[in-house]
Amino acid sequence: MARKRDPRRIEAKNMWLESGGEMKLVDIANKLNCSSNQIRKWKSTEKWSIDDEIESVPKSNSNVTNEKERYYKLKGNSNAIGNRGGAPPGNSNAVGNAGGSAPIGNKNAVTTGEFETLSWEFLTERERQLYESMNGNLVTHINQTIRELEIRKRRMMERIANIEKSMSDVERSTLKQLREKEYVGEKNGNKVILRKQELVTVEEREKVTAKIDRILSLENSLNNVTSQLIRAIKQQSDLEQAELKKGLMRSQTSLNREKLYKPDEANKSNAVNKPDFSGMSTEELRSYAASLRK
Repeated sequence: MARKRDPRRIEAKNMWLESGGEMKLVDIANKLNCSSNQIRKWKSTEKWSIDDEIESVPKSNSNVTNEKERYYKLKGNSNAIGNRGGAPPGNSNAVGNAGGSAPIGNKNAVTTGEFETLSWEFLTERERQLYESMNGNLVTHINQTIRELEIRKRRMMERIANIEKSMSDVERSTLKQLREKEYVGEKNGNKVILRKQELVTVEEREKVTAKIDRILSLENSLNNVTSQLIRAIKQQSDLEQAELKKGLMRSQTSLNREKLYKPDEANKSNAVNKPDFSGMSTEELRSYAASLRK
C-alpha cells in the first residue's frame, strides 16, 4: 500500500509561494517542526516553481497513525544508545559564530532576483550612479519604481551572464554524521582501546543540473520585470499627457473668459497669434500652454 503523502509538503510549498520564493527553507522547517533537509528534498522532488498555484491542505484523519509518534513509541530501539547528541566536548566548530540568521545584506536565498529586495546601502557604486542618473519630474513613487526596476533588470542580466561563464553542470553535496571510532591509547600506563566521536562522511551525491534550465528560469523572470517596467513607463507617459491636457484646459478656460468679457480684443488676438497645433510636438504644446498661463 502506498504511503500517505505528508500534508506538511503542501504547507511548506504554500509558505514558500506566499513569500514569493524568498522565505528560507530553514525558517519553513522550523515552523513545521521538521528538518531543513526534508524541506529541501520536497522542493527538489516536486520541482517547486514561482508560477505554481497555492494548494489547499487536506484535513488530517484522526484514525491515521502519526509516523513520527509511532517511531518514537517502538520498543527496543537502540539506534542512539551512547549518543548524547551534539558535538563532542571541546569541539570548536562554532567558535566565533554568533548563530541566528544570515548577516544583513546576505543574498543566499536569491534565485532569479525578480523579487530581490533593493536597499540603498547595499547598492554597488555603479548601481548608485545608475539610480542618480535617472532624473525626472514625475510623481515620486512611479519615478522610484522605474529606477528600481532598471536596477533589478540589470542585476538579473548580470546573473545570466555569470551563469553562462562559470556555472558547472554538476552540483556536489556531502552528508556527514557523528560516528564512534576506536583507537589505541594509554590508560594507567597500559595500552587500551578507547573510543571517540568523529564527523564521518557517510554520503556523497552528484546532481547534474542543466545550465540552460537555470538560464531559462532567469530569463522568464527577466521578462516579467521588463513587463513591469513597460507598464510603469506607460503610466509615467499617461501622467505627462494628463498634466499637459490639464494645462491646455486651463488655458482654454482663460481664453473663453477673455472672449466673454472682451470679445473684440480676444478675436483680434486670436486672429494674429493663433498657432498651428497640428505641427506642434509635445514639448512645443507644453511650452505654448505655459506661455498662456503667464
